[in-house]
Order: sequence, then C-alpha cells, then structure tokens
Amino acid sequence: MFKKALLTLGVTVSLFAAPFQIDDTIKELTLKDQFEKSHSVKNSTKLIIVSFEKDPSALVNEFLSNKEKDFAEKHNTLFVGNISKMPWLISKMFAIPRMKEYNYNLMLINDEEDDRFKHKENKLTVYHLENKQIKNISFISTEQELTKLFK
Repeated sequence: MFKKALLTLGVTVSLFAAPFQIDDTIKELTLKDQFEKSHSVKNSTKLIIVSFEKDPSALVNEFLSNKEKDFAEKHNTLFVGNISKMPWLISKMFAIPRMKEYNYNLMLINDEEDDRFKHKENKLTVYHLENKQIKNISFISTEQELTKLFK
C-alpha cells in the first residue's frame, strides 16, 4: 500500500514538474470550470489566458462581461483562474458562487502543486497555441493588451 501511495505521489509531482515552455505541446490539459464542467485544450485552441490574482482576474471579467456569452469559444480561447491560494471555505462559499454569474466559462486550478503555468505578479499569462503547441508566451496587464489579442 505504501508503495502505491508513493508511486501515485511521484506521478502527480511529475505531472506538474515544470511550467509549459515555448515549443511544448499540451497533450493533456483538462480542468473543470465554475460549474464543474470539464474543458480541455483542443487542436483549435489559439489562446489560454491564465490569471493568478484578483486584479488581473477583474480585468478579464470586466473585458468579458461586455462580450457575448460564446465569445471565448468563437475565439478559440480558454480562460483559467488559479484559485489554489484562496482559502477553501472562501472559494466554496463566496468566490465560486460569484463566478457562476459570469457570462463565460472559467477553468479553475485548485491544486497548489499545479505549476504548469508561468506567473508574473499582477499580470495575465497568455499562451499562444497552434495545434496544441505553444508558439509564444506573453504577460499582459491592460485592457488594451487584452483587446489586441482578439484583433
């Protein structure tokens, strides 16, 4: 039994061993959204936009609140929020119920060990993809930069 637990821990740690890099192919990435629905990276996915903090998350929410409900799907974009640092009770009682009011799906990272995505303080991390391969990684923090991604 101990060996099984150790093997499982080793596999889990290796899954999140290093952040995605340019030229990496994202073979498997499935996360649940605020409604517990699973979403995966597809060959058609062009952008993955990841937020780690309150202000960048608010920027995304403000930007998308004025868009049609299927804006992300039409633009082959996945939005990811890393809420792993948020206390469990706060996320369950307040944050996730508020996220259910959003007019877009927000994939959620709850595992503090999940370090697949790069992070810069007060920035959104943007992965630019072609056929699941990362072609560029950028960090943005303004509405103008966010808008420019969709032109």
